[in-house]
Amino acid sequence: VRGKAEPIKLDYRLDKIAAEWKIIDVNVGGIWLVQSYRSQFAQELNNGGIDALVNKLAERNKAARS
Repeated sequence: VRGKAEPIKLDYRLDKIAAEWKIIDVNVGGIWLVQSYRSQFAQELNNGGIDALVNKLAERNKAARS
C-alpha cells in the first residue's frame, strides 16, 4: 500500500464462505489484526458475552467517525 509516506506491507488471509471469498485477517506492517485483538475480544466476551463485544465495537466505530 502506498500513501504519502513510505509503502506499508499489507497481507491478508482469505477463506471461502458460502461460495464467496472473504478476507478473514489482515496483516499491516507485520501485525496480524486478529491475533492483536484476540485477548481484548476474549475479555469482552468473558465479561458480557457476544452482545457486549458487539456493543463495544459499535461504540469504538462511532467514536472513530467523530
